[in-house]
Amino acid sequence: MKKIRYLPFGYTIRNGQTVIDQQEAETVRGIFTAYIHGASLKEIAEDLTAKNIPYTERSCVWDKARISRILENAKYTGDAEFDAIIEDAVYEEAVAAKSARRWNRAVTECEGIRQLRSACGGQRQPGGPGRPGRPGAIDVQR
Repeated sequence: MKKIRYLPFGYTIRNGQTVIDQQEAETVRGIFTAYIHGASLKEIAEDLTAKNIPYTERSCVWDKARISRILENAKYTGDAEFDAIIEDAVYEEAVAAKSARRWNRAVTECEGIRQLRSACGGQRQPGGPGRPGRPGAIDVQR
């Protein structure tokens, strides 16, 4: 049967109704479980690609963006149009993990900038060069 990819991965249309594709649904559940247990988007994508699990009829290649879209799609918890593939709690846990990882990356990047400034001999000067009337400014007289 031809896959219709405008539907979220894990769903198909049968007899005019949107229904769960059980094989794809198992993959969706596995994605959420792996992510919650610490696997990165890249690791999950590489694993699915290595296992030759099809994303579409024409492609078994997975990438971070596809995994991210699945993790961010609340439809997997069910709504008027889609039956639930995962529990609300699983979705919420994955969203919380994604948010925590983003926050951790931001904190790590900020800490790296602080360490770089320290290694380069100091702090950024308020105002900085080129801002007249502020400490560290260079005023050019004409």
